Amino acid sequence: MKLTFIAALLVAALAAFFAIQNSQVATVTFLGWYFEAPLVMVLLITFAAGALAAMLIMFPASMKKSLEIKRLKAQIPPPPPAGSVEPGSRPPGAY
Repeated sequence: MKLTFIAALLVAALAAFFAIQNSQVATVTFLGWYFEAPLVMVLLITFAAGALAAMLIMFPASMKKSLEIKRLKAQIPPPPPAGSVEPGSRPPGAY
């Protein structure tokens, strides 16, 4: 718990230093549109757009695997009741 808190504080401090050092205004031009924003915002928006695109690309394969796992789990027979003996086997303790 303490290690997670310390790691979160470290990441927050690094993000704050990153934002302070990249506060200058950047002009972005895309398909005839342009806008000006702080460089840190441009970088964070670009990172978020890339992460979203990656998740959307991975989503169909993830759903396919999830459905396959559910189908395979449904094929597993339920375990025998406790204390029951399978045909052809000896009860516990019998030699």
